[in-house]
Amino acid sequence: MRQVIVKHLHDQALLALLLSAVTTTTSWTSSLAASYGTSGLGASQSAPWFLAGLLLGADALERDRRGAMRQYLAHRGLSARRQFAARAGAAALLLAVLVAFATALIALRALEPELQALRAALPSHLAVVGVAATSSLWGLAIGALTAAFVRSRWRLAIALILAGLSAWELAKTWQSAVGDVLASNEWTWIGWNVAASGCVLRLAAEVHGVDKDSSRPLRGRVRSIAGLAVLALASAPLRWRAQTLCDSALRSNAREQPAIALAGRRLTLVEGEDASQAGGATPLFEPRELLPRRPWLGYSGGYVQLARTGFEFGPAQIQMEVPPQQRFAVELDGALFVPALCFDLRAWQVRASFAQVDERWKESSKLPRVVATPDFDPHRLTTLERTDGRSFSPQLEYLARREGGSSFLLTDSGDLTLWTVAYSGIEPHLTKLELPDGDEWMGWDQSEEYFDDLDGLFARRGPRLRGRNGLHEWTSSGFVRVAPKPAAGFTVRFLDDDVLAPHVEVVHPSGAPRLEHRYDASPRWTALALLATTLDAPAVTLADFVRPAAALAPPDERPSLVASGRRPWLLALHVALGLVCAHWLARRQTFGLRRVWWALALLVGPATAALAVALEPRPKLASTPLPPRRLILIATGRTARRRRTRPGAGPAPGLSPDGQTS
Repeated sequence: MRQVIVKHLHDQALLALLLSAVTTTTSWTSSLAASYGTSGLGASQSAPWFLAGLLLGADALERDRRGAMRQYLAHRGLSARRQFAARAGAAALLLAVLVAFATALIALRALEPELQALRAALPSHLAVVGVAATSSLWGLAIGALTAAFVRSRWRLAIALILAGLSAWELAKTWQSAVGDVLASNEWTWIGWNVAASGCVLRLAAEVHGVDKDSSRPLRGRVRSIAGLAVLALASAPLRWRAQTLCDSALRSNAREQPAIALAGRRLTLVEGEDASQAGGATPLFEPRELLPRRPWLGYSGGYVQLARTGFEFGPAQIQMEVPPQQRFAVELDGALFVPALCFDLRAWQVRASFAQVDERWKESSKLPRVVATPDFDPHRLTTLERTDGRSFSPQLEYLARREGGSSFLLTDSGDLTLWTVAYSGIEPHLTKLELPDGDEWMGWDQSEEYFDDLDGLFARRGPRLRGRNGLHEWTSSGFVRVAPKPAAGFTVRFLDDDVLAPHVEVVHPSGAPRLEHRYDASPRWTALALLATTLDAPAVTLADFVRPAAALAPPDERPSLVASGRRPWLLALHVALGLVCAHWLARRQTFGLRRVWWALALLVGPATAALAVALEPRPKLASTPLPPRRLILIATGRTARRRRTRPGAGPAPGLSPDGQTS
């Protein structure tokens, strides 16, 4: 077994060297960026290590599966499980060396004097070592299972891409849901990877144990469990791709449709991809408004949706602007320090600190100077607590920089409270705000008539705060009352908000002008959207069929052709295709299953069925044996004499009765 491990270390040395260059460079770059920046270490730190484990795990089993080496290992007397343990152990040892090398590099670079930020955050980066190691372990398990089940090399390459993407997204989804909830992000990620990798490696070892002959398919329960596991992982990217294809077709169809605009004193249809550029016409409705817009997070001129992150390791912060009226500078030992604010996305709290002013801007700074107190520590990080003793809810937003100056405003839609930061001397604290004239905040304005700037357009809701008695807007000088728009505006009503062919009515309050229009979908984009829908799982179509559609859908809600009970024939067609695919797979006994495919009919679409047939190991066809050739017997003299001495023996073939050759 030791010789097998040494052999694998030697064979995979070149691949490990190439992966080492990628993982080490990425780890160092992301660690340095996280030290100076505001984000933590997430996918940029874990994804390269997962990829390294995936390739090493697949290569370890694929390299010795065929040829003379397979026979050599079989004659060495090693059981199949010990062979698997030797291969997986060699790959894990290489990954451990790569992790240790990257850790040593970061630790050595942190000792350099100019890298003070990295040295201060070194404990957090060293904690990420466990994250990198377990990420590679998860990749190793997925690569080993895929290589143990899929035999053909070209099928293995496809399965590795699909299963790797799905396994990574599965781990990321789990981490985003439970990170910093059950435990800290690092320990949650390590626990998930260790537990999931152990189960997958055990299944891969079982598959390898029954793999007696590469020319025969797997048998029994192991074949079924492993096949369904690989199929579930590999089919997820196909479903994502089908959904993306459908969304692209719907967006392309919406771009080709005309917009309803006001030209002069009448409503008209304006052709063109961007009706807002039509000269002399004011667009009132475009079909793409029914499609959800992607959220613009971190936009410097609008709103930032603060979201808890479960996929950040180490610091995860968003820098915030100090209110203009609260800015000052503190002098200490010839240096100048200014207040700095950030929001910790992991602790879900506002933190205050001080940042040193660069020498180039020290003399030109016109901020009010404050003499430092004896207990002033510029490197101290202060956590700001709410005055009511409660915590922020997940529905928290931050108002970023706007035109006319910067401001600081936190809006908590969970308990309808407004917060800013104020300084008493040099001590910061959170201050609760109230709307002017005793008005009560009721939430953000949702009416479309106030989508008159990019911020509200990107945020998919009005940029103004809606009070019980009116609308308010936050500026650098505080809240400003906003006069409501005159009632003479046009109203857009959706008689049918179908994303493919909407029915829209635009009307003036006086009744004229008025325009009602039913859009006609493009045939080619309609066909592409229908095809992409039928390639998805029937269960997804059924869920969309019972889900109601809304004109102002959330940014993360994907459009659907069957939403709100539309196109029941498409749902029936999709379910019928799922039943046909399940019947076909049951007759073929794919993965050794029959009745189970009927139970999984709502999860099996045409794409998943084709993938199941492609990934299933099939036996090699044996060569047709040739017919036996007639052997020509040449009788010698001894044979002839023996035949003559036996009772009843006739003359030997090819001999005359007298023993002479005829």
